[in-house]
Amino acid sequence: YVPFNLAAANTLFEPEDIKTYEIGLKSEWLDRMLRVNLAAFHYDYKNLQVSRIIDTPSGPQTLISNAASSKIDGVDLELMLRPTTSFDVSVAYGYLDANYDEYVFNLGQNLVFDDTALVRAPKHSINVAAEWRVPLGDNRLTLRADYALLGTFFHEPGEGDPRFGSGIPLTREEGYGLLDLRAAFDAGPFKITAYATNVLDKNYRRTVNALGNTIVGFAGQPRIVGAKVGYRF
Repeated sequence: YVPFNLAAANTLFEPEDIKTYEIGLKSEWLDRMLRVNLAAFHYDYKNLQVSRIIDTPSGPQTLISNAASSKIDGVDLELMLRPTTSFDVSVAYGYLDANYDEYVFNLGQNLVFDDTALVRAPKHSINVAAEWRVPLGDNRLTLRADYALLGTFFHEPGEGDPRFGSGIPLTREEGYGLLDLRAAFDAGPFKITAYATNVLDKNYRRTVNALGNTIVGFAGQPRIVGAKVGYRF
């Protein structure tokens, strides 16, 4: 948190307080070929700290305010199947119900965000991965693919509702998926790796701030292809 001016530096915010509850199961089946992990959790926040950049007559201003109370309920499910010692595939699913129960942003705007979703908290997320390890004599080739899928979420409080500002609807981020691929060849002390991230060249935004009518956004990384060589001494 870096304040832009003296007024922001003099704005006080309270420390967070959180009570967490979690119950879960970790298990292995079929002679450890199948792993199943399940967890359910509840987070009860008091004074959750929310960082925002707002537009003021003197220019943009970074502020941290406190949501009086917020609750997060969720479920995580992880499945991993390893039919052979050289191949495994995993799937992870997450469900999140995260809301501001009480949140009044009264630093010059008096906005009431009660009963709206927390920022950057998609209800659904899925991660799928597969890895194949191929022995080549004394060497080994490893091929891996990862796909991460996120549901719709919001970069600013208010769930994209224009009553919180004309720019707020543009802070809604539609769900998107990212595919990464990697191949690694181990030969003695050498390791040669080729990789490609965001293979499908998906357009998405990492961060968006709404400053009145103005939107300041930061794009996510485009497709990146590269290689690297390592040596273990």
